Amino acid sequence: MRTVWILQHDDAEPPALIQTVLQRQKLQPTLMRPDQEPLPDALPASCAGLVVMGGPMAVYEPERHPWIERELSLLRQAIETARPVLGVCLGAQLLAAAGGARVYPGEPPKEIGWSEIKLTAEGRGDPLGRFLSNPTTDEPTTVFQWHGDTFDLPPGAVLLARSTRVPQQAFHVGRTAYGFQFHFEVTEQIIRHWVALWRKDMLAQGVSADDIFSGLKEHLPLLNRRGEELVRAFAALIHASPLQVLAAPPPQPAQEPDATGAGQARTRDKLPAPAAR
Repeated sequence: MRTVWILQHDDAEPPALIQTVLQRQKLQPTLMRPDQEPLPDALPASCAGLVVMGGPMAVYEPERHPWIERELSLLRQAIETARPVLGVCLGAQLLAAAGGARVYPGEPPKEIGWSEIKLTAEGRGDPLGRFLSNPTTDEPTTVFQWHGDTFDLPPGAVLLARSTRVPQQAFHVGRTAYGFQFHFEVTEQIIRHWVALWRKDMLAQGVSADDIFSGLKEHLPLLNRRGEELVRAFAALIHASPLQVLAAPPPQPAQEPDATGAGQARTRDKLPAPAAR
């Protein structure tokens, strides 16, 4: 069974639907916490793909978050070796930076809550992007957002989706690395938690809890169904990756065994979630 690393940066932003679907597709997700445990210098041969989650930190502040530089290095290795990558929100921004693009604060207000995106022609024909819209219409797709930063498109990347406010909503760079600025993996419980956790930030952008909660029944079920199809297509990329792509990297120090004796990345005790995003 092929292993997929999930890089989670904050307690409040778990992989949720993504992890569930990967397990159903006969892949072995391994949760990593770069903010708590140092990542290796190189991707091991056992890592067949990367999922990079969101978080309240900024890509352009490595002095506050020293782990960012090593994560960017691993993402560059993944792009160079054509290992599939799925970046969500901060994960998309990290992937853009690894591909050579600039990440920076977007124009206020922050993009929080439900918003519409439109697929490009390339997105409608893309193996992953096509699941974000009805293939028979050109109608916008409603997604869930919670971000203040944005990014330029990396050199050679393909834009898959855009919105009126934020041009870069989805892209792929290299052969199999994908970034999505919005969230398709969230559950109602996660959204309600974010509203409580980052309420002050939300209200400062002119968004109310009712603005978000009123869209849960209308938008979330379809968004999750589309997200599930997207992740299934991502899993297919991992299964289809040629084994020679996964060439062994330079030797690394042995990992500390877990309770079963198997070498596996450990997660330290959870840190408290930040009060603002």
